[in-house]
Amino acid sequence: MRHTAWLLLLLAASAALSPAEPLPRRHATLSPEELLTHLTSSDPSRLHTALNACDLATVLFAPITSATLAAAPLDSSPGLERILTIHTTGDTAVLIYQQDASGRWWNLSTFLTGGPTNQRQEPFLELRATVTPGIQDLILRQGGSQGTGVGQVELSIFRLWRGHLYSVLTLTESAHNWTRLESSRITFPKPGAPSPRLLVRTTIRTKGRTTTTRRTYQWHPTHFAFLPYPLDATNRP
Repeated sequence: MRHTAWLLLLLAASAALSPAEPLPRRHATLSPEELLTHLTSSDPSRLHTALNACDLATVLFAPITSATLAAAPLDSSPGLERILTIHTTGDTAVLIYQQDASGRWWNLSTFLTGGPTNQRQEPFLELRATVTPGIQDLILRQGGSQGTGVGQVELSIFRLWRGHLYSVLTLTESAHNWTRLESSRITFPKPGAPSPRLLVRTTIRTKGRTTTTRRTYQWHPTHFAFLPYPLDATNRP
């Protein structure tokens, strides 16, 4: 009986710390290199073909001002992943691609940001190793000023694992309104550390008062996420 209870507890803990759901991916009908060629072409039909292949024909309406393609190691598999960035006069789209062992390309996810340039959060996307040396993770910032005295920037970290992207941490990097100003200073872990921990120092300013809090997030390989540290009953997923 005692052994059965221990086994059930172990199974429950394993389920609680199982990886979160990955971002949906889809098969790419054109390779990233072909997409770049089409996107930078002066032929409207080729441009339309590329936007349809990216599933962006009904999303990006403003003229494309630039398109770039970068390669980076996002996981330990052979070859480099591709990062396609499309700029228009009103929006930015970033598409992540990976080629599988059979040679097929997959669009792992598409990230979009829009609005006037002076209200967007830059950099929108950056690459940084947070856990494994030599493996780059995606740091995504979304949001910014709303033009009404209110705004917020969310920072998310995405990691690639077994052909899928996972959101491993999301937090508020900054926020403001008419009475409150919040800003966070994030110290990323040193890649290769035995127990990588990310530190967040948040300062909140209101009228006549300033408070500072510190939070720590530790990398949990089993859950494939950064979780609050120390992990207890109040913050267990």
